[in-house]
Amino acid sequence: MINIGIVGTGLMASVIASSCRKIGIPIHSVLSRNLESARSFGEKYKVPIERCFSDEMAFYSDEALKAVYIATPTSMKQKHINQALDFKKHMLVEKPIPNSFLVNNTLNQVSSSNLIFMDASHFLHNEFMVELPSLINKFVGNITRIDADFIWPSIDDGHIKFKPKLEPNGALGDLGWYPIRILQTLCDCDDSMILNPVIFNNDNDCTVGFNAIGYVDKTIFNISSSYHGATVRQELIISGDKGEIRVNDFVMPYCGSFVYGKVVDSLKVTISSGFLPLVEKQERRIVFDDYQHHQMLKCFQQSIDGARDESWWDSQHLMLRTVSMIEHIKEKAVVINV
Repeated sequence: MINIGIVGTGLMASVIASSCRKIGIPIHSVLSRNLESARSFGEKYKVPIERCFSDEMAFYSDEALKAVYIATPTSMKQKHINQALDFKKHMLVEKPIPNSFLVNNTLNQVSSSNLIFMDASHFLHNEFMVELPSLINKFVGNITRIDADFIWPSIDDGHIKFKPKLEPNGALGDLGWYPIRILQTLCDCDDSMILNPVIFNNDNDCTVGFNAIGYVDKTIFNISSSYHGATVRQELIISGDKGEIRVNDFVMPYCGSFVYGKVVDSLKVTISSGFLPLVEKQERRIVFDDYQHHQMLKCFQQSIDGARDESWWDSQHLMLRTVSMIEHIKEKAVVINV
């Protein structure tokens, strides 16, 4: 097992630290801007006090440290990614990742130094994503339309996601990462893509939502994310010349995510076609072997150990395309103040 260091002490750092302990990945050290925060975090997750750091150089220069999980605000990630590169550490980086130049440069460097650079997109690491290609082949056919939405109701209460200096992309980066990433997974979103985005900003210039419609690779798409809403929505609909499949919890499944745990025993995929979809439908149930964030950590470990097939390299390219599309949306969007 690798020795991993945790960069940051917030919610996601706690989720990953707890998961590491459950699946047997040693937490070697922790880094925080505040030494007391680092020590408090270390005490909770059994990290020796001498390996709880606020000094970045001392943290990264530790030769026993082999990998890092970076869970800082987005505005600070570039610095930590570059430091991890300098000290030859494998990286698992919480989304969103700041910019496409950084991703491209990092991918070029890790490919020549046998390091792993992976985005922490939990939802990619579950049995639904494994079965998705066969579901599309059997029930969707040639994809003609993709609808993906992620709404997580939130009030601007001073959380860092509402602070543009810390999270410059707001809901576009925080929540929008998921519909954009699934779109990139399903379509070849190249330079021929037609894109019409709208971004919604609040009075503090924080992006609280976005919508984008477009067309690429013979496929219409409609994607969105928002902090505005009365209830959580995480819906994915994939339509084609055979029919469509629909999933109501594609980001944080109710059967295996850190948010919901396992409040149901399986993920439901609704399959329909024709003019009576509410009647002429069927359901598939997909059971998860483990929580998706546990499976992500296992994938990170296995990748470091050398298990990197063609799909692994494809995922690196998709990470870059996801970041690039976020930039493209910001560049082209009509901005509405709400």
